[in-house]
Amino acid sequence: MRQLKVTQSITSREAASLNKYLLEVSRIDLLTPEEETTLAGQIKGGDARAIDRLTKANLRFVVSVAKQYQYKGFPLTDLINEGNIGLIKAAQNFDETKGFKFISYAVWWIRQSIMQAINEKARMVRLPSNKILLYNKMARSTSLLGQRLEREPDTSEIALLLEVDEKEMMQLQGTLFHLSLDAPLQADDGNTMLEQLPAAEQSAADSGMNGKSLQIELKRCLSTLPELQSQILQMFFGIDRKEPMSLGKIAAELELSEERIRQLKVKALGQLGSGRKRVLLQAYLS
Repeated sequence: MRQLKVTQSITSREAASLNKYLLEVSRIDLLTPEEETTLAGQIKGGDARAIDRLTKANLRFVVSVAKQYQYKGFPLTDLINEGNIGLIKAAQNFDETKGFKFISYAVWWIRQSIMQAINEKARMVRLPSNKILLYNKMARSTSLLGQRLEREPDTSEIALLLEVDEKEMMQLQGTLFHLSLDAPLQADDGNTMLEQLPAAEQSAADSGMNGKSLQIELKRCLSTLPELQSQILQMFFGIDRKEPMSLGKIAAELELSEERIRQLKVKALGQLGSGRKRVLLQAYLS
């Protein structure tokens, strides 16, 4: 049987198709919060066109998230497709009465869908049966907790639910990640699709979208704090503001003593701890 050879022309054709898709989604108008609320209500009533409009308006964000998970052996197009599946699920489950913007809610579904696809591929590599069993429990618990909390659960929260050692969970996640990174290429000439796309204009757009993604993730973490503590941190670090505010200015605006503001700031930072939430704050400030 004659062996099919994937040539540069095929790769270029795929790259051109992806480039066209990126251009098309970048031209779709974004929705206002009011439009999102209206569409969410229509979706609850079974309006398929409302799902279509809500998802299409957020396709560009899926691309930004998908690029964060890109690695040799899993084409960007596949990651985008998986992310789009998560986006549709988010649209079907979105509750506008919670006060979240749609994309703040959808980002967890997008990441979950992409990570599930990556992990499924990694599981093709032989692992001990007890590790596979733990992985299955982790995947189910992550999904259930994420829906219950409406955010991505921390490793510590999943470990607590499963009554397993957090370190063991992190080791398993690391094993799966490295296995998937080492996955062989499928008929490729050594170049990724992303490398063949025009980079100048796209990189600027990606930077903005990644910054927006980070800010959305950070806000979701801050939303777990009491409202006043969250507000103080946002003011102090200049989140959604032109510049950070001093404790004195925050105290004046909130009509509290400067010492009280300092105490609440310290308490809020302590609640963020040293885990993922603290890392997000450090990443935003860097």
